[in-house]
Amino acid sequence: MHLTMYIDKHLTFEETKNEMAAKLFRLDQKCKNGIISITESGDLFPVGVLINNRNGENLYMNVLSEETLGYAAEEARELGMDYAKAIHYNEKEAKETLCQIEDFFKLQDDTQVLAQFQRLCPKHRKDYEWIYIASKLIREHPNEPADKRLLVAVPVNLMGNLNQKFARVLDENMFMKKNFNRFAALTKREKEILSLVATGKESKCIAEELYISRHTVEQHRKNITKKVEHRNFAELIRFALAFDLV
Repeated sequence: MHLTMYIDKHLTFEETKNEMAAKLFRLDQKCKNGIISITESGDLFPVGVLINNRNGENLYMNVLSEETLGYAAEEARELGMDYAKAIHYNEKEAKETLCQIEDFFKLQDDTQVLAQFQRLCPKHRKDYEWIYIASKLIREHPNEPADKRLLVAVPVNLMGNLNQKFARVLDENMFMKKNFNRFAALTKREKEILSLVATGKESKCIAEELYISRHTVEQHRKNITKKVEHRNFAELIRFALAFDLV
């Protein structure tokens, strides 16, 4: 799941995101005015700095980006259009990201910022890291369409005191999206019983509370297990908590 926003540079936003957007515009302005060159000064910035083209290929990344992703800049360039797939947690999320980026390019509005939270998977790691990425279009010539993006990126765990809560919320959103169809498949009665099971109540107590037979409760529990596909009680608790059943 991607939390995506098109942010007008004149609108109020959270402090960290405002700062990221401001850095992005200042960086782009200095490049246009010939004050700096991204490829020559990108390593001076305390955030990841990258340039990608419309197809998702990486054209440049600074050292901080290399360290975060585990790819050398040359490796990233050699991956070509497979770069986006390689760094994303899975192929589905990579496809969703590229669709969002293509929609952003279609706007051809270099006064806007595309802000995304992405799950990226550093090289040689099986887990993932939440990254906040702000990007804007690069228009090299006034009369030509923009075909590149300038990006600044920072891991969520470096975004301040709320980083753990922030990452937890993002993970929970991913869990809900993954399991929503399972939740929707539950009947009203099954949700009611799941709620009681998650609080630690046994079938006999549930039956007495709901004025139904213990056999009926056991059958509902079997149906819940089949639909939710939980492997243990801890997974069942997490499912119930995610969907506000407890």
